[in-house]
Amino acid sequence: MFSCGGSETEEEELQQDQGDEEISLTLEISDLLVEFPENPANEAEIGKITFSSENLTEDVTFEITELSVNGAVSINSDGALIVSDASAFDYESVQSITGKVSASADDLTDEASFTITITNVLEVVSVSTFAGNGNGGFINGPAANAEFNNSIDGIVADNDGNIFVADLFNYVVRKITPDGVVSTYSGSGTRGSSNGASNVAEFSYIISIEIDQQGNLYVGDGGSNHVIRKITPDGTVSTFAGVMGTEGYKDSDDRLTAEFDFPTSLTFDQNGDLYVCDNDFNNRIRKVSTEGIVSTIAGGDVKDFKDGNVSEAQFNNPRGIAIDDNGNLYVCDIGNNRIRKISPDGEVSTVAGSGDAGYKDCQGTSAQFNLPLDIEINSEGDFYILDSRNNAVRKMTPDGVVTTIAGDGTSGYKDGDPKTANFNGPRQMTIDQLGNLYITDRGNVRIRKITIE
Repeated sequence: MFSCGGSETEEEELQQDQGDEEISLTLEISDLLVEFPENPANEAEIGKITFSSENLTEDVTFEITELSVNGAVSINSDGALIVSDASAFDYESVQSITGKVSASADDLTDEASFTITITNVLEVVSVSTFAGNGNGGFINGPAANAEFNNSIDGIVADNDGNIFVADLFNYVVRKITPDGVVSTYSGSGTRGSSNGASNVAEFSYIISIEIDQQGNLYVGDGGSNHVIRKITPDGTVSTFAGVMGTEGYKDSDDRLTAEFDFPTSLTFDQNGDLYVCDNDFNNRIRKVSTEGIVSTIAGGDVKDFKDGNVSEAQFNNPRGIAIDDNGNLYVCDIGNNRIRKISPDGEVSTVAGSGDAGYKDCQGTSAQFNLPLDIEINSEGDFYILDSRNNAVRKMTPDGVVTTIAGDGTSGYKDGDPKTANFNGPRQMTIDQLGNLYITDRGNVRIRKITIE
């Protein structure tokens, strides 16, 4: 059978009576979510087949009965799957190897399936602190001494390696240079709605931030403003979409007459169209085209869960959003603890997450999340998911295999080894040009960096 991590395992059990004793053999196979580099060493152990039994008089013997790639894998007498032909593990041509294993003893036989996922591995080297001393405040200067408000949220990187942070209740956008200098990029520090130069502009609730190809920043300004603001490279702020101070839902041929509720996440496609998670009461995915037309892509008034055509699909607080090179949108549906996909032909589907709040590395809808707040796509087409209440960064392959790349599932503050690093309520993340991740670690009031090579 197919399961993940040995938990909640489905079991097949064959039983027969032998005198007064019952003989039973139960085979339990864990999901082998092992990330192999191309051409691993022959004889490398992939994972071990585990089983439980009662009253057997013979040793269990194993045999591979089916294999999708001939000769790629063998199984030894201990039930360990072994690489037999390393050249078969070629990520460019093979992304997974599937097969079946039988186990036999005392004239009993049980059979189960296995899947080995092959990935073009990017190694997570370390977790470090990029900026912030851990105290809530408002101090610019060297990154190690800088202070942010304890409600940091949106974050984005530009092509030069600068990081921009939505410093929510300081009512400003902060900038961190590659050499670690923190400054105020835009905003007077006063809550309000004024547009204008960087030192006089006011924000109300900047929770999301994105950047276009020209280096302009866009922020979702919720709270009492309900608009999307634009910040030019010189820091000048203007209203890009929505009616300042008007909360509502209205599509329009003129972006400045459209209405939004709570624009919590933004992403651009290759054409320059902007996609928006319009959260809270609207529960919709909206689009602002390069022509200034605001339309609804999917979702509706009801907070619920429903896949299918975009006209009928339902979301429950859509939060993070990303788009791939084929025009597929991926949305963190946080109220449903699922990752949803919206295809260009208008179909909404679930690509990962069972719907139950939990923490389980697995494939597709067998995986579990607990408040997945943000999603990013790397240059290899893999997804990073910020699993906030699990205090972990998860990775999802294009075929839906979910693993953990950083964080051990507990809250805290610890740099170093990704497997033992701790986060505390991480909110959003971004990827730089080198493939490194930067995370707003709200509970620790720091910007964390995950170095990937």
